[in-house]
Amino acid sequence: MPEMTVRERCLDALHQQLLASLAPQGNTVTRNRRRRPDRKSMPAIILIDGGHEPDIEGRATHFWPFRLTAYLEGHVAAGRDEDLGAAASDLYGQTLTAALADTTLGGLAIDIEEASYAQELVREEGTEAGIVFALNLTITYATDDGDPYLPAP
Repeated sequence: MPEMTVRERCLDALHQQLLASLAPQGNTVTRNRRRRPDRKSMPAIILIDGGHEPDIEGRATHFWPFRLTAYLEGHVAAGRDEDLGAAASDLYGQTLTAALADTTLGGLAIDIEEASYAQELVREEGTEAGIVFALNLTITYATDDGDPYLPAP
């Protein structure tokens, strides 16, 4: 039996895909980080593992499809307030491009799609202005007859 579930393998592959594309551009990429990144490590993307649900209607005789949510939290700061929007849009574009570079995650997934995007201005007292965004992705993958460790044939 493989050491990791198909779910974990998909999340790990997405993390590696983001690292390979975003880190060389000067972005910090982490997974399930609990603290907000400091200004020195911005721009930053945090991949946060989400829940999943089986697609009961899509179930076939020998495989079971799942829809897994991956939350990508982006953090940007800029020297001037008027530069924040462009910085957030740029990081969003880089992140989505990286996430969709291989929508099969090396053959593990069926597809990756953008599910939603939201952002807000950080206005906490005593902190520098910044923008944080949430880019939510849906990863569709399938397991062999409900076995969480084996991908569908």
